[in-house]
Amino acid sequence: MLYQSNSRIKFRDPTVLNYVHAYLNRPEVQKALQANVAMINYSWAPCSKVLKWQDSPPTILPLLREIMANGFRLWRKLNTYRWMNCSGDVGGVIPITSTKYSLKKLKLPVKTAWYPWFLDKEVGGYSEVYKGDLTLATVRGAGHIVPTYQPPRALSLIKHFLAGRPLPSSSSSS
Repeated sequence: MLYQSNSRIKFRDPTVLNYVHAYLNRPEVQKALQANVAMINYSWAPCSKVLKWQDSPPTILPLLREIMANGFRLWRKLNTYRWMNCSGDVGGVIPITSTKYSLKKLKLPVKTAWYPWFLDKEVGGYSEVYKGDLTLATVRGAGHIVPTYQPPRALSLIKHFLAGRPLPSSSSSS
C-alpha cells in the first residue's frame, strides 16, 4: 500500500510483517519472551486462527463501564486520568465505524467535538474527547496495526497522549 504525503515516511513497507513473523518465530526469541512454552507445532502469526478462544465476551463495553465507574484508568499523569482508543481510518479488521458505534453505546457526553488533528502541516486523523477523558482518535491512512502503516502519526499520537496534551487542532501547532 503506497501512501504519499508530506510526512517523513512516504510509504508503508508491505514486507514489514514478514520480518516480524520471522523474528517472533525464532526459537531464541520465543525462549526470551517465554512464548510457545508448550511447544505447539504452529508458527506464530498475527490474528492466528489456531487457538480458538472460548472464554472471551462478545463485547468489552460492560467491562469498560465497570473500569471507568471504579476509577481505574489506563494512564495517570498529574492527577488526571485519561483513556485513549485509536483506530486506523482504513482498517478493515476493526473499522472506525465499529469503534464509534461501540462508544455510542456507552452514552458518554462529548467534551470536545470531532476535530482534525495535525502532524507536519497535514491532517493526521480526527479526534473526539468524551466525559471521563476517553479520547477517540483516528490515524489517517492507517490500517488495523496503526504503527506499521503510519509510524510518524502513531508516534505523534502516543507522545501527545503520554504527555497529557490534546492532539494539535491546527496545522501551525503540529
